[in-house]
Amino acid sequence: MTVSKYHSLIATGNAFGQVITWDLETAKILAVHIAVGDEKITLLEFLDAYPILVCGGSDGSISLWATRGAPTNSRYDCLGRFRNIV
Repeated sequence: MTVSKYHSLIATGNAFGQVITWDLETAKILAVHIAVGDEKITLLEFLDAYPILVCGGSDGSISLWATRGAPTNSRYDCLGRFRNIV
């Protein structure tokens, strides 16, 4: 779990590769992301200087997600996925 007081968000991850973004003040779900497929979420971090959530999986993959504060047309979209294949 990670918290962004700057964007008023919470993100939680589970063992099935899902990341849920919550509103910090209302505790309502804003988005459910499939961050890394079926792999366990091992890292969640908001980049508060930017409206971005970084998610890491046990398979070495990293996903970047737009969050609240991003332009409306890209909010909660996946910005990129990277996988360590070594």
